[in-house]
Amino acid sequence: MYLEQVSIRNFRLFDNLDLALNPGLNVLVGENNSGKTALIDAIRMVLGSNSSDRTFVSETDFFETSDTFSIQLKFSDVDDHAHRFVEHLSSEEFIATGGVAQRKSVLYVQLTAKKTGKERRGYPYIKTDIRSGVGGNGLLLEAEIRDFLAATY
Repeated sequence: MYLEQVSIRNFRLFDNLDLALNPGLNVLVGENNSGKTALIDAIRMVLGSNSSDRTFVSETDFFETSDTFSIQLKFSDVDDHAHRFVEHLSSEEFIATGGVAQRKSVLYVQLTAKKTGKERRGYPYIKTDIRSGVGGNGLLLEAEIRDFLAATY
């Protein structure tokens, strides 16, 4: 299983980012303030972390004047782990060797955040959801599933 695609809308310096990743090693290189840390933080925010760091959404995470943001991760080659999150899988068509159309299971995990204009305990309340499915229209992801996907950073 590997992270194939990262799609970010209105998060920090990213208005609209679609990044395809390769199986295996991917290297991020860029100038200071070009978004390397923001990209890693976006992935950590969706998946959680195995470290003691606590990740939470704040008002500074929203792009410019946007009131919402979303971060969607697409995992491919999920067959060996499909039993862990079968109710969260999506099916996609792809063209196999020889030009034959086939289907494969993929896992989409999407975090959406929205400013509410309300406060809780003296801080702005930001509503967040983490769901599966294309466009984040699937089921809420349980803590057990998110623990399985948690990243090490």
